[in-house]
Amino acid sequence: MKTILRSEIVTIPDGVTAEIRARVITVTGPRGKLVKDLKHLPIDLQFADETKKTIKVDRWFTSGKANSVIRTTCSHIENMIIGVTKGFKYKMRFVYAHFPINVAITNKDKRVEIRNFLGEKFVRIVDALDGVTVSRSSDVKDEIVLVGNDINNVSRTCALIQQICAVKNKDIRKFLDGIYVSSTSTSAHGTGRQRIIVGRSNSYTSKMADELFDIRNNLQIGAFQACINEAEKSEPAEDLVDERDVLKYRALVAQGKYSTVKAEIDEESSSDLQAVKRLATYLHKSSDRSKMVAAVKKLQDSEMSMDNSTVALTSGIILAHEGNYEDALRCLKNPAAQNLETLAQAVQTLLLMNRPDVALKELKLMEDENEDATLTILSKAAIQLAKGGPENLKEASDNYEETMSKYSETPLLLNGQAAACIARGNCEEAWGLLEKALEKSDKDAETYINQNAASFFLGKTPEVAARFLGELKDSHPGHAFTKDMVAKEAEFDELCASSA
Repeated sequence: MKTILRSEIVTIPDGVTAEIRARVITVTGPRGKLVKDLKHLPIDLQFADETKKTIKVDRWFTSGKANSVIRTTCSHIENMIIGVTKGFKYKMRFVYAHFPINVAITNKDKRVEIRNFLGEKFVRIVDALDGVTVSRSSDVKDEIVLVGNDINNVSRTCALIQQICAVKNKDIRKFLDGIYVSSTSTSAHGTGRQRIIVGRSNSYTSKMADELFDIRNNLQIGAFQACINEAEKSEPAEDLVDERDVLKYRALVAQGKYSTVKAEIDEESSSDLQAVKRLATYLHKSSDRSKMVAAVKKLQDSEMSMDNSTVALTSGIILAHEGNYEDALRCLKNPAAQNLETLAQAVQTLLLMNRPDVALKELKLMEDENEDATLTILSKAAIQLAKGGPENLKEASDNYEETMSKYSETPLLLNGQAAACIARGNCEEAWGLLEKALEKSDKDAETYINQNAASFFLGKTPEVAARFLGELKDSHPGHAFTKDMVAKEAEFDELCASSA
């Protein structure tokens, strides 16, 4: 049965005016004017009274689904009112696994140019629709903000950007790279509807959700000072303060600032911070090492202690330094403490044991947890270096290069790529990378070791190689390479003396 007449009312707020002419409605407010043609809809539009503060939407002889056109019309008008009073703001985030998406905003904030999508050289260009402006987010990396009065134009511009980054000829359940709407709101207010990008893994959205991502990631790629700087200026949630401090002090340990760590972490600090202090104490003075190893052994006997991932990680590092690889793996492989960092350290320990085949099993666990994480990529590159072969070495070099292009060049990453270049016979390229690493840090042991190797293959004078080894002895007397070299030199001298 049909209803003879069905109506709804839309109220016009103060500061907004509306005009209706032949089902073409014009709404004017503080932010401007919007016009919408509704002639295609079978409705009547008219003001309910002479004040022109209420609009009446009528449909005659209607029933069932046909009634929806009334609510649709009202929604259009309400969105126009919001547009001329508050405006609409859509935020879009860049999602990528390896190749960082580069976006340039040109033509007076009206054009979006997208480069390096999936590593492609092709430049994707999207022109914003009428009334829409695009800008970079001031406080969030890899985010753009689209603002406009017309919700249709703002949302359609977002759709054009998302669609131009559609992945072709690949499984979109796995290849989630693209630019996606992450939240919507009115431009006059910061709050709005949040959208979650759902996929096979949370690796693509972890950066958006993890308050400590930049601090942790800087530590993992070897940007230790950047890690410390980020930690000191960050104000995370209360339950993340201790984790932030752990990351900061681990970066200080990596810089060799052992005294600072020992002085700032007191007896009242958490067990995680105490674990970092143990590592700093072990590395600081050789006289304290046996004491710290004994403390680790005692903790190892207490299975509950090794349930803490930081305790397990630092204990594994100390025992690996001692050459006690089996016990180190026992700490790192505690199921209750297992995370990407303990798995990555287990990979490094197995490579020290010359067991890349077993390290691959640990890498599989890392990939199952998060195959796009920085630690997973770097662990994979380390295994590829250890296994050797043209394909493995090229992929390792590419992994280091992609990580540097995504974040920043650090001595750790530069040395990794240089080692791959040396193994592939590209010693000139390796030398350039190592010079960059030396400029960034003149106290990095791996740089001296690799420069010594590269200088040999490049045919440089023995004095050049000797200089690097001398620097290594002076700055890193406790390094495994240094101790092995000194032992072999002493053995050679003894052999020479006995033969004289």
